[in-house]
Amino acid sequence: MKKLHLFTANFPTGYGESFLNNELPYLVDQFSEVVIYPYQKKEGLQTAFENKQKVIYRDENLESLRILDYFFLIGIMFKEWITIPQKGFFLKKFRHIFAVLKNGMRLSKWVEKQEFDKEDAFYSFWMNEWALALAILKKRKKISQFVFRVNGYDIYDERHDGNYILFKHFMYQQTSRVFPLSKTSAEYLKKRTPFQDKIVVNYFGTQDVGQVDSVDHEVFTVFTCSSAIPLKRLDKIAKVLCALDRPIQWMHHGEGPTIAEVKKILVESGEKVTFILSEKVANYYEVIERQKRFAPAVFMNLSSTEGLPITIMEALSLGVPILVNDVGSCAEFVNKETGVLVASDEEPERIAKKMVKFMRSNDEPYDRTKIRDFWKVNFSASHNYEKFAIELKTIFE
Repeated sequence: MKKLHLFTANFPTGYGESFLNNELPYLVDQFSEVVIYPYQKKEGLQTAFENKQKVIYRDENLESLRILDYFFLIGIMFKEWITIPQKGFFLKKFRHIFAVLKNGMRLSKWVEKQEFDKEDAFYSFWMNEWALALAILKKRKKISQFVFRVNGYDIYDERHDGNYILFKHFMYQQTSRVFPLSKTSAEYLKKRTPFQDKIVVNYFGTQDVGQVDSVDHEVFTVFTCSSAIPLKRLDKIAKVLCALDRPIQWMHHGEGPTIAEVKKILVESGEKVTFILSEKVANYYEVIERQKRFAPAVFMNLSSTEGLPITIMEALSLGVPILVNDVGSCAEFVNKETGVLVASDEEPERIAKKMVKFMRSNDEPYDRTKIRDFWKVNFSASHNYEKFAIELKTIFE
């Protein structure tokens, strides 16, 4: 069995990328060892991480480049100039673009100093600095091949300065496989790259933690889970809930600057919405347990942009119906059995009217067992990650 080198943003430290806790056990089963390289080390170690895998933190001060390195980089920059459609953007941002490439080169030289075999498996969880470093290593024939996932910001050109992801063509050219997390994102990518045959969909997955109990219909319960930042639009959710003519209990998990705005909206509406802010925890599975105990009538997500949110998968696994924006790949979660899809620009009052569907007083409007059946077929960790880990092993054999 080969060794797998897994490159992350900060996992297993901090609170992000908690979904890797679901994927990691299946990778361990298929490889002799999994070595994790976080790009940044943050406070705290995720308690769901079983700390059986080796973690190597990169040096903050990377070595300087040599003259020959610069000649190598000039070749990549020339190829970037040929392939990038935004020539004006390239010229305007030349110094920044070259700085990004130099950082990738310095990272690659640091990786080169680690213990690995050229034929080992190399996997970047994002198309980011690590993926660029691995592409450089592949170009220099220091590794045989590598793969990467794309998860959200690294999919959509429009979310980047100049409507272009730097060195995207180069990274796609050098990689063996690109794994988008949804059919929607795969279709988007295939229209924008000549390397369509490298793009293979692999959904994320979540663990089965059981089904929520039936809802107490006397108080309508709503659960949300996200950072409290502008693009998550918690203020819009607050306005939707305030437009409902009944008492509401709203539990939100996640911190950030827009919590103050949410509280202000709720107070000005007469405080008919009881807002419960769930405190931060290192063990993310506790967040799921909180949602399970809270037994929401609906899980909401009205973000302005998304990839394929793990939090929605988790809600479906609990049998919780959803109301979500038609952005990113969210439409792939919604059918007549699972919930309601709303337009990104839909007004709060119109969304509130659609929420009546979740509010029958005598019987639950959605069959929780059918919601869980949909999750099992499409977003079960045991199915999706086992398939993914076996495919990774096959690629590198």
